[in-house]
Amino acid sequence: MENNAATPAPLTLEDALRLIEKLSEENALLHLSLDKLRRIVFGSSSEKLKPSDLPVTDVSVQQDLFDEEAVKAIPAVATKEKISYERIKPQKDGHGRRVIPDTIRRNDIIVDISEEEKTCACGCEKKHIGEETSEELDFVPAHLIVNRIIRPKYVCPKCPDKGVDTAPPPSRIIPKSLGTPALYAHIMTSKFRWHLPLYRQEKMFDHYGLAINRSVMCGWEKQLLPYLELVYDEMKIDLLHSRYIQTDETTLPVLDKSKPGKVHNGYLWPYTNGASILFEYQSGRSRSGPLAFLNEFKGYLQSDGYGVYESIAETYKDSITHFVCWAHARRELYQVRESDQDYILPILMLIRRLYALEARMKKWKIPEEGITKLRNRIATRYLASIKERLDACPATHTPKSVVRKAVNYVLNRWGKLLVYCQCGLLQIDNNRIENAIRPIALGRKNWMFAGSEDGAKKLAVIYSIINTCLMLGIDPEHYLADIFSRIHDYPHTKIRELIPAEWLNAKNNPSLSKK
Repeated sequence: MENNAATPAPLTLEDALRLIEKLSEENALLHLSLDKLRRIVFGSSSEKLKPSDLPVTDVSVQQDLFDEEAVKAIPAVATKEKISYERIKPQKDGHGRRVIPDTIRRNDIIVDISEEEKTCACGCEKKHIGEETSEELDFVPAHLIVNRIIRPKYVCPKCPDKGVDTAPPPSRIIPKSLGTPALYAHIMTSKFRWHLPLYRQEKMFDHYGLAINRSVMCGWEKQLLPYLELVYDEMKIDLLHSRYIQTDETTLPVLDKSKPGKVHNGYLWPYTNGASILFEYQSGRSRSGPLAFLNEFKGYLQSDGYGVYESIAETYKDSITHFVCWAHARRELYQVRESDQDYILPILMLIRRLYALEARMKKWKIPEEGITKLRNRIATRYLASIKERLDACPATHTPKSVVRKAVNYVLNRWGKLLVYCQCGLLQIDNNRIENAIRPIALGRKNWMFAGSEDGAKKLAVIYSIINTCLMLGIDPEHYLADIFSRIHDYPHTKIRELIPAEWLNAKNNPSLSKK
């Protein structure tokens, strides 16, 4: 921004009016920047509005989401059933004790009366009629154990020349290593899920009774990575053969070998189809990385408003249908709502209706075809109202004003904001992929940077597998321990059976498991 102190005084009324307009726009931009900073530091991250936030009486905004016509459009998927269940009712003051889940192991401690007290003063032995039970939560500190592998030797006393028989040693993913698959899985999960750098883990193992040098743990990671890359490659094949992918990008600081002690911003590009999340490392934010990654993909691609994705879709226009995210569009309007509440808030409430529809369809588990029909019947009405209001932006908001810029952001992407109505498989926003990259920010605060380009690529592979497990409700440590115990002996032609989605399917359907 220009230094207004050096601006000469206006000589005419027209000059004064232009200066006032310019200063008003700069003031609005400064207030918007300040509001963003305040919200980041002190405010809630939620952009949802409550009905009470909208002080208007517009019937088109306040009408019920599901009117009579809309209800008729809902597929008849619900059936009447009697549901019976038990629940713990909390105390009215809200301070009821949390119930400890049954999945946590119980350790019974008997606190009994003395033998003398079990005999009544009359001389009769008291009868046991029940017990009083209460629970407390204890903690068993983590600890190391040593598995002693004992292989008995056998020899024939009559034929000692025939040699000694012993069972072959167990197959190991890392030969001659002191570690086990469970230990490798714990180290890797601690680092890439709980963001504990190896130097912290080294101190923790020392506390457990045996220091494991960080260089040893780093060596284990390097030896395990080729096996994880096999899983990653199979996940990538599945992803690129899906009909719908969400994508985004986030920074990853990497040490710059050409400038000792300096880092440069590399980028992790995540891709998800709902069954897996793949991260790919690129040294920059140009289109070359995702352009090569999506070369074989045919389907819908959803992203934010970054121009690279539109360029990629244009290159692959015969195979990729690109569309954008309503959460980003809503955010642009939400951030300027204070500048003109009477104009912006009704639009935000209409967007809220779109999300209410999505929430209800998810709750009712509407099938894909039904979602498409409901969106075309209901969502299109709200979309038409939103478009009408956006087009009617008051003339008092100049092209450089914050409100007009937010409105233009949405209008310039309007066609791509409507695409989600074409297919019930598509999501209204890109939140699934944004949730997937949040752990990266936590990791950056702990390990701060990747040591090299190769290290960044390794990190992308491991993050892909761990975050896919989390998305599917799999315990990553359990999954990795199982994979590390089998994959080195697994047929390469069947590695696909070990990707998280197939692994979970086999666990849930043991009859389908082939190994």
